[in-house]
Amino acid sequence: MKHHSRRFQRRQALLVPFAIAFLLLQGCAGIGSKPITLSSEPQGAEVFADGRSLGRTPLTITQADAFPPRWHGTSYMVKGRLELRKAGCETKRLEVNEGMLLHDIHVQLNCRPGSVTRVAPASEPASPVPASEPDIASRLRKLKELLDQGLIDRQEYRQQRKRILDSI
Repeated sequence: MKHHSRRFQRRQALLVPFAIAFLLLQGCAGIGSKPITLSSEPQGAEVFADGRSLGRTPLTITQADAFPPRWHGTSYMVKGRLELRKAGCETKRLEVNEGMLLHDIHVQLNCRPGSVTRVAPASEPASPVPASEPDIASRLRKLKELLDQGLIDRQEYRQQRKRILDSI
C-alpha cells in the first residue's frame, strides 16, 4: 500500500507545477487578438509600428498584427516602437511592450499654435493591419534555425509555430 502512495505522491509532485503553468498561460492566450484603439489629440496623426504605416488616428489595431512577438536575443517577446506624426506637431515616439498593449493608447501631440486644424473623427475605425507574408516566413525560418541549433526543444518549436500561424 505504501508503494502505491509514494507513486501517487511523485505523480502529484510532477503534475501540480504543470497544471499551474497551464492555468497561468491560459490568461495570456487572448492578449494578441484584443482590439486596441490608438487615438491622438489632435486627431489625424499618421501611426507607424516599427516604421510600417498603420493608418491615421483614431485607429483600431491588434497587438498580434502591429507588434507580433519576435526573438530578441534568447527571449521571445513583444517589443517595438510606435510613432505618431502630424504636420505642424512634434513626432511622438513610444517604446512598446506587451504590458503597454493591454489598454487603449491616447497620445497628446505637441503642436505649434495655429499649425493644426481639427480633423473630424472617422466614421469607422480602420481594420487591423494584416500580418505580412514575408514577416511570417522569416519568423518561421528563424524558429526552425533555433530548433536546428538546439536552442529550443521540439515542443517549444511546435507551440511557437502554432502561435505564428494562428496570427495569420
